[in-house]
Amino acid sequence: MKKITKLLLAIVLVITMIIPVRNIGTQAASVKLSKTKATMEVDSILTLKVSGTSSKVTWSTSDKKVATVTKKGKVTAKKEGKATITAKVGSSKYECIVTVVDSNKKSGNSYNITFPQADKETIITYGSGSTLYCETKISKISYEIKDSSLNFSFVAERTNNYDYEWEWMEFYYAIQDSDGVNLKEYEYLEETTPGTKKKISETINLTKLGLEKGEEYSVVFIDKGYIPKNNTDKNKKQSIEISLPDVPQTLHNYNSNEKLLCSFKVTDISYESSGTSVTLYFTVEKTYDTNGDGQGRQCYIGWTLYDSEGYIIDSGDAYSDSLKVGDKQKKVDDDIYGLDKNEKYRLEIVSVNGI
Repeated sequence: MKKITKLLLAIVLVITMIIPVRNIGTQAASVKLSKTKATMEVDSILTLKVSGTSSKVTWSTSDKKVATVTKKGKVTAKKEGKATITAKVGSSKYECIVTVVDSNKKSGNSYNITFPQADKETIITYGSGSTLYCETKISKISYEIKDSSLNFSFVAERTNNYDYEWEWMEFYYAIQDSDGVNLKEYEYLEETTPGTKKKISETINLTKLGLEKGEEYSVVFIDKGYIPKNNTDKNKKQSIEISLPDVPQTLHNYNSNEKLLCSFKVTDISYESSGTSVTLYFTVEKTYDTNGDGQGRQCYIGWTLYDSEGYIIDSGDAYSDSLKVGDKQKKVDDDIYGLDKNEKYRLEIVSVNGI
């Protein structure tokens, strides 16, 4: 009997040496997901990684409206809520529960500030009147509001140089109220060459700036001087030279008793000239009307044209179609005649009384 037992043990030992045992539990335990829980702000991005394996990883999300995930594990927060991001390796699954929050959601106890979209590029220009100097591309916008401080950053790239003697990257951005009025305007100026990129950061004390919680504000980048169309400076080819005012500007219309009738933004100004005549073009957006949001009324844009010595050459009103609050109209026009091709003019726009 002892001989048989020894023989069986010897056989088992030989089999164990020939056939290796796979340590499945140890291998599975070594695969890890970089996070199992995460809290993200709306529009923020988080990249998840799987370690401990060279096998293919398949990614999925339980709710695309809350958070999306790419095939490389990049998670983008879309709106408030919860979503489970799953990484599948073979037959095993690894999960990360993502909670998306919106710190800037409008409430009576928070600042409601709208920012340019982080994943879109913004092109802004700088110039003087009808002369365009340079163009700057704004991208990678990020921000954080903590207590009464706004931490705001972005990347600025000088892309085009319309005036080849211009050696600066210059642009402006501002915090505006709900009427489009600049509460604070910021200037960036640095000597650079085309192609230069700069990361710019700004910390703003919102309390000192006078912002009120629950009210609506926005951060905007501002075009200065003439805005080029299709990357060409159209006004340089005009027979009449006119320096145009900065936009956007908010104007108002009043009746003969100085009672406010409506308010609107002038968001773009351009002109075309032929011989000694000029046609002005305005783009407007209705923002307020005493008749209510659903009632229409024309918007009257007052304008005054000055010569190089500051004398008034002409003035008038350009008026839109009947617009409701929120309506926009392009090419609200008015004409000017009998101008001097050798003169340099300056245009200003004003609110209109006595309607």
